[in-house]
Amino acid sequence: MSQHNLNQNDLTVQRAESLLRTGQFVDAAALFERILTQSPNNFEAIRGMAEACYALGDKSSSRHYLNLALQLSPEDPRSLNNSGVLLFHDKQYEMATEHLALAASID
Repeated sequence: MSQHNLNQNDLTVQRAESLLRTGQFVDAAALFERILTQSPNNFEAIRGMAEACYALGDKSSSRHYLNLALQLSPEDPRSLNNSGVLLFHDKQYEMATEHLALAASID
């Protein structure tokens, strides 16, 4: 992949994260998906897609993307926190507590 594509992906991730922060979840998910089509292991896009899916009520897809994010970066506090919240909602309290405690210890 060329340096131009990497820089373009970085800018697109920033745009998608901005959309996510402002509640434009469908548009954010579309941008993250476009990035992942070109760069399937883009950690920020995977984590962002997990957050967009969660915000859109698609917990199954959110769980899928969070698992991918944690495979790429097992000690990412944001992914661990989000995973803990999702596990809590799934009534997996012990695992949720582990993820949240680990996120807090790293952050």
